[in-house]
Amino acid sequence: MKAQLKEVQKLLDKMAFLKEQIAEELQTLMEIRIEHFDEKSEKWQESEKGYEFQEKTDEMENFADEFDTNIDDAIRELEDQIENF
Repeated sequence: MKAQLKEVQKLLDKMAFLKEQIAEELQTLMEIRIEHFDEKSEKWQESEKGYEFQEKTDEMENFADEFDTNIDDAIRELEDQIENF
């Protein structure tokens, strides 16, 4: 049983590591997207396309935040269950 719990902990550690890699990649994508927006003309930024671009960027930011929170919560919940064994 103890060996199984260690294996589960290793998987949780891997999950946390992968979450961090994904979070970093999402952050990089967001920075590139914001930089792209900033390089556009003010006229484009205020146009329908600019508005849609910004709206999509906001959706991506919300997704990244929710992803991070949900994965952290899942890891914490599993770690709590492991401690209770």
